[in-house]
Amino acid sequence: MDKSRFFTKQEDDFFQAVVFGQSFKVKTVTAGDELDWADEYTDKVEVIDAETNKPKIISKPNLKKLAKCKLRNIIEVPFNAEELNDICGIKKDYKDFTNEEKDLLFERLNRSVFDELIKVIDTSKSNQKKE
Repeated sequence: MDKSRFFTKQEDDFFQAVVFGQSFKVKTVTAGDELDWADEYTDKVEVIDAETNKPKIISKPNLKKLAKCKLRNIIEVPFNAEELNDICGIKKDYKDFTNEEKDLLFERLNRSVFDELIKVIDTSKSNQKKE
């Protein structure tokens, strides 16, 4: 059995998300990614425990923050450095963007593009589970 799959990136670790005719290269979201993001997309909320009537802290997922984390797995966008500068005022190639700069870019895109990207990423993930 070839075990190289366990130690090297494979072409199927990435996919093309085509949204409104534009192609975005996306790194597949893994369980490891989601674990790494857990602290970032989970809010701590104080609630009153029904049994003890005392306050307790629970973790509640913030879906808006989770969506941002998923979009950070986009590794190539259909915009050159000049277009990126026009969109979000950042003068560099997308591959050099920090997570905060990626967040800014995706916040500036049309809401329907943002929504469609999330749908494609989530659909890709659910298709992988079936394989």
